[in-house]
Amino acid sequence: EDIKALNKAGEREREKKEKIKKEKEMKLSPSLRKRSIIQFGGGKDGRRGSVSGRRGSVGLVGRASPSSRSPTKSPEGAPSPSERGSPSPGPEEGRLPRNLKYPGDPFKPIVAINQEQYDYDEKRFGIGKDVKSLAPLPLETGNERPNTASFNYLQACNQGNMAPWNLVTKCEDPLSPTLNLQGLTIGGSYCSSLSLGLKSSSMEFLENINLSDNNLTGDDVAEVLASLYDKPIRTVSLGKNVLGAVGGRAVVEFLENSEGGRGGHIERLDLGGCKVGEGLTYKIMKALLVNNAKGVKGVSFAGNGLKGGRGGLEEIVSFVKGCKVLEEMDLSWNSLGIHTKGKGEVTPPPVAKGLLEFLGGGGGGNLKVLLLNWNSMDDSCVDGVIKCVTGGGELRRLEINNNKFTDRRVEDMKSAVEKEGGGRGFVLGCKMQSPDRVEKDDIVKGWERKESIKHYLNILPYFQVDVVEEEGKKGGGKGGGKGGGKGGKGGGGGAEAEG
Repeated sequence: EDIKALNKAGEREREKKEKIKKEKEMKLSPSLRKRSIIQFGGGKDGRRGSVSGRRGSVGLVGRASPSSRSPTKSPEGAPSPSERGSPSPGPEEGRLPRNLKYPGDPFKPIVAINQEQYDYDEKRFGIGKDVKSLAPLPLETGNERPNTASFNYLQACNQGNMAPWNLVTKCEDPLSPTLNLQGLTIGGSYCSSLSLGLKSSSMEFLENINLSDNNLTGDDVAEVLASLYDKPIRTVSLGKNVLGAVGGRAVVEFLENSEGGRGGHIERLDLGGCKVGEGLTYKIMKALLVNNAKGVKGVSFAGNGLKGGRGGLEEIVSFVKGCKVLEEMDLSWNSLGIHTKGKGEVTPPPVAKGLLEFLGGGGGGNLKVLLLNWNSMDDSCVDGVIKCVTGGGELRRLEINNNKFTDRRVEDMKSAVEKEGGGRGFVLGCKMQSPDRVEKDDIVKGWERKESIKHYLNILPYFQVDVVEEEGKKGGGKGGGKGGGKGGKGGGGGAEAEG
């Protein structure tokens, strides 16, 4: 309402000056008539110029254009901006400059400017294209701006070059215990404003905060978490933000010193894709184990560079054993299936193999869901998978998609699920490509995925990869080896054939 009132006041004042300006513009030289017109997008009423970039109009959130402070000139015979009407497509010739565009977003300026005018403004006012923010422009109408909360918020966004997201609209209720800011690409200076808002009394009941899929850095997360120390936080989602070591240390300190961490309130922690590193991931596990062993129910450490070094198997096993109510754990997009080199001549088994055998022996406590997708697991881990399927533990869902199992061992896992897993309601996710048949461009030639097979209506889609015979291309030599190689110059690929 404040902005609408300012729009109307500025519009009336501008219309009074337009008549005088129009008469002066008719007398200008042809070189000055070439100056382009700078206008902001039309408002809700559909009129051109209802939201103007001129000094003295509305304090619109966004960056003022370079020519907004210089006197703008209209082409000879062209009506004033207030008389142009709605920006309908295909205006009459002479009414608008040819290079004037109509973006759908009213917050973006409509710019029609030539290089001569831009150089003139840059030299006179020192305004360039790289300007990140401008101070609020005062009104020339003599009207004072209202000192309301909404207007001050928009003014702060303008100074910080931030889009005017309203935190209140992100909550179903201002006193809701959940704050969802997922996928807004926020970061930087916005986190400073967010941390100040989280310290207010209206956020004292906050329990769940979701900041996943943004542009947060480690410093941003440290600043936000510092404002949550006195709140009984239960759920923290920071996935898909590259936190690094700085963010990892901030999470450890939060779990050790905050009311939510020290008081055992943390139930779910999402650090998927945060790249905090292997060492800090194990420190986060220890912090959860010490303070939240009886409370944490779900964690995600996907995509954090876990390779199994530094006693990784012992750290993960102790975490699973110690957290009595842990139900879900995501360790995807790591390297727990690789064979790490030991200090001696003997290479220790992969961490994934030891973890699966531990869970298959019934030592997983209350763990029901485990995700190990994209972990470079090979056939050495299959026996552990079969133990989990047929064992008597609480595990009911295991996902091992896109690893390096051979077709023969995949059939063994499928048979185990068909015979014994279905009766327990076990769900095994095993979508995969054959590792021996993937070309450089990740396209499998001569192969296709068969229809998905569901066992007892509980099994995730399972794709079996079979050979599809293809005739060699003309001019090709003989294909040799399993899967068919390339023979001769320009040779075509064949199916299983002998050289």
